[in-house]
Parts: sequence; C-alpha cells; structure tokens
Amino acid sequence: MRAGLGMVVGLAGVAWGEVVFDNIPSRTEERDATFAAMDSGGKGTEFGDEIVLAGEGRIVTEFRFEYVGRFVANGDERARVRFYANTGHGPYLKPSLMLFDSGWFLIPKDLNRVSITPNAVVEVPNSLTWTVEFSGVTQTPGDIAELVVHDPPMVGRALPGGKTGSYDDCWKRDGDAWKTATASQPLNFAARLTAVNEIVTPTVVYSEDLAEARIEWSGRARTLYRVEGSDDLKTWTVLETVRTGPDGVGEFMHAPAPALPFSNYRVVRLPTPPARGRLAVIPRGHSEQRRLQCSGDPGVIYQVYGTEDLVEWDYLDTVQAGQSGVVEWEDAGSARNKRRFYSVWSPW
Repeated sequence: MRAGLGMVVGLAGVAWGEVVFDNIPSRTEERDATFAAMDSGGKGTEFGDEIVLAGEGRIVTEFRFEYVGRFVANGDERARVRFYANTGHGPYLKPSLMLFDSGWFLIPKDLNRVSITPNAVVEVPNSLTWTVEFSGVTQTPGDIAELVVHDPPMVGRALPGGKTGSYDDCWKRDGDAWKTATASQPLNFAARLTAVNEIVTPTVVYSEDLAEARIEWSGRARTLYRVEGSDDLKTWTVLETVRTGPDGVGEFMHAPAPALPFSNYRVVRLPTPPARGRLAVIPRGHSEQRRLQCSGDPGVIYQVYGTEDLVEWDYLDTVQAGQSGVVEWEDAGSARNKRRFYSVWSPW
C-alpha cells in the first residue's frame, strides 16, 4: 500500500460528506454478477465506469468499490484506482485528464470492498470516469480479479432514457486507446463516491446600526456561490446565490427585517450547473463559414451538434469554453448547407 493512502479492505464505517453516487447493494445476494475486462490478447486491462453525480459535493472524501478475487493468493495481487475527467474529443467524450491515482495496493481474494480516502484535495466535475487496473493475476480461469456488477444505481443524476447516474456500457483502455464495452447485462459497477462542498469564510462588515451586513469573499472567477447565515453554527439559512466577477470577488448585502443580521455567515461554492441544451439558428451570411457563439460556464467542455431537418443530428466538434464562459466555434462545412441548426450542450 502506498504511504499516505487511506485504504481499508472489507466493510468500512460511514464517511464524512454527501453520497453523490451509490451503486453498492446492501446485501450480498443483491449483487448481479462480476465482470473482468479483457483486451484482444486475453490480458487484463484498465476498465471502469463513467458516472454522473447527484448533489452538490465535488471534493472527494471517500471512494469505495467492490471486486471478487478468484485466485490462489501468492502476495502479488494488486489493484490501482484512477479518476478521469472525460475531456477527450468525440461523439462520446473519452476519459482523458487524470484527476486521481491511488497507486498500487495489495488485494485479498474473495468478495471485498475497498475504501480509498485521497490524501490530497481531489475535485471532480459533475461527470467522471473511475477505473480499476488489476495486476498479479493472469485473468484466466482460477486466477481472476473482477469488478462487481449491480444495476440500477441508487444515487446519481437522472439521465435521459430513464437511467440514474450511469449508462449500461463501460470504458476500457487498450494501450493508449479508450473504447466502450458492453455485455449482456448493464455494466454498472458497484461503487460509492462521497464528497463535500468547498466552504469559504467571508469577511463581514456591519453597518453602524447593525441593520445591514456586507458579506465579501474571494473565490473562483465567474463561479456560483451560495451565501448562508446561522446563529448556532448548526442550522444554516440560505440567503442568496451569487456569481463572482472576473476577479473572483463576490459580494452580498444582507438586510434582514425586523431581526438583526445573523451572527455567523458562510459561503458555499456550488458545482457547475447541470447540462443545459441550447438550440440556435445561425443565418447564412456573406462568409463561407458560420460562426457559432453562446454563453456557457468557464472551462466546461461542450459538444456541438448540427442538423438540417431537426430530426437527424450529427456530431460536429468538441470545444471548451473560455474563462469568460463564452463558447465559440466555426462551422467549416457550413458552405455546403443552405441552412443548419445547431445544438450546444455539455454532459458535465
């Protein structure tokens, strides 16, 4: 086990934070099956699930997953967990930017639950891919390590098509190439992710008559924060949601009536809002190319789709919003179309 890695094999206690994804069944008999990904050579590879988180917490405090070791232990069986942001271009955004790497740790045989506590701040987007790579097993009968499959997830964001938190396929890496894999059953792996929000302590300046409080803080540029007040540091009242400016500074004036201002204030950073579809008709101008521009969220990955009949939509490109949140894209193929409709959205 790597030094500093909080890892417990077996059933663990309750983690601090909010469960934003959960697909671990409560009883052993509820587990559906196991799944061991193989590459074309019959060897084990890195594989895992893309999950879409519910709730607000995005700073990971604990990650759990389940596996079954069907091997005769000789002390070299290991596993490694990674988190990726899906930033790779394509119709399905591929795992690309690695956010966390647990390093190798030893695993025992049979059914086990692994609990990993990051030893540094690990912040994830609304959607991420977690993977496992096994080592020390040949992935042949009698020497296999497999992830546990369970469907449907209990906690996760509601997805199109009636799914919760994850679709039925999984991601698999062969060398440097990421591919999707399917099976006869949904490949939703037993996992649970617990996370918290970032909480900022603001500067509070009261008016002379204590009838008004100016709440100021410094955070991330053009980011949503929720201002809350409390008198006992236990029960917090939501006062307002504020987006910071380009300098990251936020401000809110609180003037309660008839009560005095709260004795305590805090500011909670909110995750990027859920994916929002945008449909725009771009008129044909004098240029051979059409330029698409719309507002988004800073740094978020967006996909551009186009159609000529509002029925069949084609994937066109993947683009990242700038620090101002503006999404800009030029359609190199628009000269061939008398008209084209566009949809810009983000799975993050």
